[in-house]
Amino acid sequence: GEVNPTAVLVTVCLGVAIIGLTSTSLNTAIGVIAEDFDMSTTTVAWTINGYLIAAATLVAAAGQFGDLFGRRKMFLMGTALFAIGSVTAAISPGSGVFIAARVLQGFGAALMMPAQLALLRLVYPPEKQGTALGIWAASLRPSPRVWGCWACSTW
Repeated sequence: GEVNPTAVLVTVCLGVAIIGLTSTSLNTAIGVIAEDFDMSTTTVAWTINGYLIAAATLVAAAGQFGDLFGRRKMFLMGTALFAIGSVTAAISPGSGVFIAARVLQGFGAALMMPAQLALLRLVYPPEKQGTALGIWAASLRPSPRVWGCWACSTW
């Protein structure tokens, strides 16, 4: 069937908002998390940097994977990995599992990001791509203010 560009835009905007939510909420709540898991400064650094290293090392290859295996498939796979990492982080019994979950989230985010942009370029004509990409980018902005406060109040 025909692809609905608005549905794709909403989906990828939710994807980028969730990535922003996770990063912002962790950075906001890291003090409480570190205390709960009795983390050292080095362990706290790995909690943040594990995600960043995983995302940075895979993001370029993820764009190529999208070209080879399909952008939709990479977006869905990234979303699934990110969700599994999120659930694992939420129920982790200690810092080791929490860090591993953050690394999994980083891999998921790396698969999602290039696929999101490619999907928007595929479903929107050139004259509407700028607007779609602007909306996508703007969907990340509310995350720090809204989700960071929520994370601190619920952890």
